[in-house]
Amino acid sequence: ALACGTIANEGIYRAPTILKGTKTYQARKIRNGIDHELERRVVSEEAAKQVRRCMIKAMSEDGTGSKAAVPGYTVAGKTGTARKHVENVGYVDGRYVVSFVGFFPAHDPELLGLVVIDDPKAEGIDLYGGTIAAPVFQAMGQKAARLLGIEPDKPEELEKAQEVVDIASAESNETARTR
Repeated sequence: ALACGTIANEGIYRAPTILKGTKTYQARKIRNGIDHELERRVVSEEAAKQVRRCMIKAMSEDGTGSKAAVPGYTVAGKTGTARKHVENVGYVDGRYVVSFVGFFPAHDPELLGLVVIDDPKAEGIDLYGGTIAAPVFQAMGQKAARLLGIEPDKPEELEKAQEVVDIASAESNETARTR
């Protein structure tokens, strides 16, 4: 999470802010309350921007992180899948630690999340970070964005999603009336 935060902050390391709740959360207060003396550059700005571009690309429809996409936001993310090591046995087939780390809005980050699932179990799903951890990030990201009042950087996606819901609702109502 700290490494990803450094990429989100264009190569500047900042100690993380951990929220205990949302009732009194105001992004501006937390952002303005940062102790800037603890900040330091650990990666060049250009290198951080290159990694961010790769992380955004990983979120495309054919990317490994596509299931973590949060409608209305440009997400930068990275999936992870590692075979699980069992002491005195070695790496075990079929047992994994999967993860997804990401932040959004990608070009002006306000929220970063890390999901790690140790030894996931699922029927009919490949056990990868993109199939197991990414959807958890998406669900948490959607709720967190709403609770924290994070403005979408792609509001047109939310409008399109609402249109689809409205059409589906209208079709459902029409089907119910014709029965």
